[in-house]
Amino acid sequence: MEQEPILKIIAIVVFLLLLIFFTIISIILNYHWSRYGIDKKRIKKVKIIYFGISFIFLTIIIFAFLKIIL
Repeated sequence: MEQEPILKIIAIVVFLLLLIFFTIISIILNYHWSRYGIDKKRIKKVKIIYFGISFIFLTIIIFAFLKIIL
């Protein structure tokens, strides 16, 4: 059973919007942490945790996206 083309278009649009949203939020947070962070060691840990968890979530989103469009 083949999926409808509209579902693929919606999946592509949602995927691109999520990537844009993630990129903007990451840039804002990274700037904020770098500019206003007091404890450099703590900020480094926060960045590692944030980008580590974000990488996992983005990987899941990419695999789900590929499953829908392929």
